[in-house]
Amino acid sequence: AILTGCSGSGKSLFALNCITRLKSTNHAAVIHQFSFATSPKMLQSCLERGLEKRYGCSFGPQGLKKRIFLIEDIHVPELKKFESKEMIRQLLQEKGFYDSKRVGTWKCLIDHSYAASMTLPKDSGIVSELIPTRLCRLFFPVHVLSPSSTSMVSVFGPLFKSYFSTEQMGNEIGSIVNKLSEVSI
Repeated sequence: AILTGCSGSGKSLFALNCITRLKSTNHAAVIHQFSFATSPKMLQSCLERGLEKRYGCSFGPQGLKKRIFLIEDIHVPELKKFESKEMIRQLLQEKGFYDSKRVGTWKCLIDHSYAASMTLPKDSGIVSELIPTRLCRLFFPVHVLSPSSTSMVSVFGPLFKSYFSTEQMGNEIGSIVNKLSEVSI
């Protein structure tokens, strides 16, 4: 799946919550944050961490576990420099990648699942504008809606009240705190 939505909509929190639930079973998790500096070598070293050889050219997580690989901000590397995105596409479609240290050596990854998240631009909403179509078609998109203003007030209101309590700040500040969460959203 690929989680899409506006910045601050809770995509990462949702993904981490799901991964935490799976960790209690026989799953391990790896989270990789994409940036403009993400290169295929960095991605490969992150993928290879914690792998053990199973048989032939097949590699899997240590201890016969299953592994979830979450890619945060998959849209960040520029489309012109799509090597990292192309490596992810190859990994999802072909279930492996070519080793950069030993040219021509194929590494097949078994017992792996993949998820990603990305922020959509406010004027678009089309995933394939930010990641190549060849990669986009391999994910099931799940759009995470931004919380409503009422929800934001119900979440942040008690936080403001506990931080700016009337006992610590006085009555003047305490009376302003009630409106602080509404004004700041």
